[in-house]
Amino acid sequence: MACDGAVTRVVMGPDGIPLDHGRALRLVPPSLRRAVEVRDGGCVFTGCGAPTWWCDVHHLLEWANGGETSLANSALLCERHHTKVHHGFRVERQPDGQWHTWSPDGTRIYTGPSGTGPSGTEPGGTGPPRGNGLGGTGPALTTAA
Repeated sequence: MACDGAVTRVVMGPDGIPLDHGRALRLVPPSLRRAVEVRDGGCVFTGCGAPTWWCDVHHLLEWANGGETSLANSALLCERHHTKVHHGFRVERQPDGQWHTWSPDGTRIYTGPSGTGPSGTEPGGTGPPRGNGLGGTGPALTTAA
């Protein structure tokens, strides 16, 4: 518990190692990288199928702009899409676990037949919870109070 009486929540990996490091670390430690790999399964940029070993862990809110090194502020991106995100594209994880991608002009990017989404999913419809079309999320990570 913090000294002001507020409860601090810490996300823990299955091995009991914290996955949220706040501003104490800029570089992603191996335990956090493994958790991001399990959750994302590959590059989360819409339409990309790059495997985890081709990817970097990206700070969604960049470190230079006050972003924390945490599971919630991380996304797995291949080198090509990591560069695109640093040049105006944006990826965002929705509360239901789905990743969405936007172009620099704010237009949401879809893939699939006629640009309607993965496997023909209509925009706004249900589909795989990740942007890379590889299917579900990894095992749930525990949250300790």
